[in-house]
Amino acid sequence: VLDEEKLPKPRSDLEQGKGLPLIYGDPPPELIGVPLEDLDTFYSDQKTYIILNKGKTIFRFSATPALYMLDPFHPIRNGAIKVLIHSLFSMFIMITILANCVFMTLSDPPIWAKDVEYTFTGIYTFEATIKVLARGFCIDSFTFLRDPWNWLDFSVIVMAYVTEFVDLGNVSALRTFRVLRALKTITVIPGLKTIVGALIQS
Repeated sequence: VLDEEKLPKPRSDLEQGKGLPLIYGDPPPELIGVPLEDLDTFYSDQKTYIILNKGKTIFRFSATPALYMLDPFHPIRNGAIKVLIHSLFSMFIMITILANCVFMTLSDPPIWAKDVEYTFTGIYTFEATIKVLARGFCIDSFTFLRDPWNWLDFSVIVMAYVTEFVDLGNVSALRTFRVLRALKTITVIPGLKTIVGALIQS
């Protein structure tokens, strides 16, 4: 049996979501937002590529066609990736989730609160659609459902539509749905996801 410590592992400084190490310097503007060869040799035989945003954050994608039809240079996939890696997109989703949490704390929500709930669900659906178009759904590495945090996003969306169109007949399901939406804040607050992930692994 091979010693686990001797098995090749991904470089921790080149993980997805981390900033480009200083040793690589400042990439020229023409290399921002375009597919680049993966810098981590661990992935050299795994059909992956990386994209850097303006903040030099690393995003890793599968080079296989997303949804079996969108290759890395397909205009639709490229458009989805540009939205996904933009800092304003993350900020918009964060504000949406925090606003959603505020609405969930209201003991006596106004009449128009239902319309706001529809808006939140629509935004979450749009976010998931962007991620699926950019990454693919579930088959290859770095696709949407390969990230356990996206299981939470997917559950929130499914529960939103189930509770809207199906009479579940009890309050516990709605409470579970509300808890899931509150937990979604973990996925967008910088650093919190890393801390929670470390606690789960320990």
